[in-house]
Amino acid sequence: MHQPAQWETNPSVPPRVDYTLTALGATLLDSVVALGGWATTHRHEINNNRHRYDATHPTQTPP
Repeated sequence: MHQPAQWETNPSVPPRVDYTLTALGATLLDSVVALGGWATTHRHEINNNRHRYDATHPTQTPP
């Protein structure tokens, strides 16, 4: 299989889709965990930068 995840739909009410990683997708786990750790470590800096950006770039409303 050439996809990182596979899914199976279940005809239930409400409809449900179950996702599982393929062997290819499992090879991404170490990288995803490392990215999550980086984001946790730098969360304050990320939030500060996000707030600084928002303060200088007002939200645009659609016409």
